[in-house]
Amino acid sequence: MKEFVIIIILYRINRYALIFKTESKEEITKLKQEARKEICSVQPEYMECTVEDFYPPELDFPIRPPWNIGISRTELERNENRYFNVGSHILK
Repeated sequence: MKEFVIIIILYRINRYALIFKTESKEEITKLKQEARKEICSVQPEYMECTVEDFYPPELDFPIRPPWNIGISRTELERNENRYFNVGSHILK
């Protein structure tokens, strides 16, 4: 039983011991050269995208029902539950 306790104690002592991979001089110089490369900027029109760029137009997303600031929380939740439940019946 003592051996078992000693093994557990040794495990707990070394559980945070970190092991780092040593890199060769060639790897370090290659990484330094990669880090020194120029970062190419992108034209502004390519920085923004639309939903249609990723999803086909025939894929339909649920849209929240209209609401205003005067609607109570329970009424809003009731409207959304009714809207999404009706939509889920269409999918089945």
